[in-house]
Amino acid sequence: MMQTIFFVALGVVSISLHGCTFGTEQKNCNGEDCSCVLAFHSFWARIRISGVPIEHSSRTFTVPDAAKDVPNATEAPCCDAIFDQIDFDEGKSAETHNKTLDSFSNCSSSPNKDIAALAAAKQQTSDSISGLIARKLQSLRKAPAPWQQASRPNLKAHVGWEPIYDGEEGQDCEITTTNGFPLNNAMIRSGTMNVKVRWVDPAGSTPCCSALKPLLTKLYISGVPESQVDPAIRAKFCSACKNSPNQGIALAAYRCFGNATLDVEV
Repeated sequence: MMQTIFFVALGVVSISLHGCTFGTEQKNCNGEDCSCVLAFHSFWARIRISGVPIEHSSRTFTVPDAAKDVPNATEAPCCDAIFDQIDFDEGKSAETHNKTLDSFSNCSSSPNKDIAALAAAKQQTSDSISGLIARKLQSLRKAPAPWQQASRPNLKAHVGWEPIYDGEEGQDCEITTTNGFPLNNAMIRSGTMNVKVRWVDPAGSTPCCSALKPLLTKLYISGVPESQVDPAIRAKFCSACKNSPNQGIALAAYRCFGNATLDVEV
C-alpha cells in the first residue's frame, strides 16, 4: 500500500542548527489511518538533571493510528491536538490540575482507542480565554526567530580564525518506552516516547550513557521525582559523566544533585 508522508515544521529551522528550541510534527498515512510523530527539541524537550536544563536533547512521541487518512489533507487536527496536550502536560507546574484542552475534541473519531477514550472524557466546559492565550503562545513558538532564519557563517572565509571547540561531537544516548506514555493522566498504551541526549560520550566506550540511561528511565518514564531516585543511580551518573562532551550533562554531573556525598565511585 502506498504511504503518504506529510511533514509540518512547527519551528522553521535548519537541521544544522543544533540546540535550537523548536518542535516538529510529522503525519504518516497508509491510506486508512495516520500516525503522529511529535518531537520537542532542545529546551522544549524539558529534560532537566540536577537543576540543569539539557539543551542538546529531544523527546519524540509516536502515536499510531491517531487520525483517519483524509484524501488531499495536508494536516491532521488530531495530531495538532496531541502535540498541544503533550506541551501542556509537560509544561504545567506540579500544582496545576490536569486539563483536557479544547482542541482535543478533534480526536473524538480517532481510530486509536486510547486517544478516542481520552477525547470522549473531555470536560464539557472550557476556558475560552485560556484557549486563546494558548493559541497565541503556540503561534509565537511556530514563528522562527531572526537568529533561526540566518544561515551559518562561512567559517572558511575567516582565514586564520578557528571556531571555539564546543564539544558537539560524540555518541548520542537514548531510551524508548515499551509500555506507552502518559497523556493527560491517561496511558497511551500503543504509543512510544523516545528521549535522546546528544554527544554524551566520545567515540568508543559509553560509560556516561550507561549511567545516564537508568537515571532518564526513572525520571522520564517511571516519573520518579529526582530526590527519590536511588542514590546509587545518581552517584554512578555523577561519577561517569563529568567528562561528557555534552556540556549540560557534564555540569549536571559536577553539581551532583547538590549532594557531595553522592560523588563516589560505584
